[in-house]
Amino acid sequence: MEMIATRTVLIVDDDPDDIELTTLAIQKSSRNIHIISAGDGKSAMVMLVHGTLPDLIFLDLKMPGMSGVEVLRQIRSSERLRRIPVVVITSSSLDTDMREALNAGADAFAHKAFDMVRFNREIHMLLTEWLHV
Repeated sequence: MEMIATRTVLIVDDDPDDIELTTLAIQKSSRNIHIISAGDGKSAMVMLVHGTLPDLIFLDLKMPGMSGVEVLRQIRSSERLRRIPVVVITSSSLDTDMREALNAGADAFAHKAFDMVRFNREIHMLLTEWLHV
């Protein structure tokens, strides 16, 4: 019997490889999650405004065009979207980037890492915390 996805996660990242790595980490944690993705901030906002709302968003901080912080500010200013948990995924270790994302309304952070075991563990902990999977 096939399990039905009960939760939806949106991954927003301009790097297709990072979308794939995050998708794999989510799938290792739970097969019961429907994953959708957007390659830039503008596409993500169109999906969020006009589509079914995800239960959790993994959002890249540094993207060309509309940055992750700009996307986050728009999410938090929208009555329809503001309650969706947003986890910022970044390779940046700058305190200023983290502070800016927190001030814009980030709920948590995950660090893009070359250590896939660590990244998988971090994604699993975030899914457990926010989606209780």
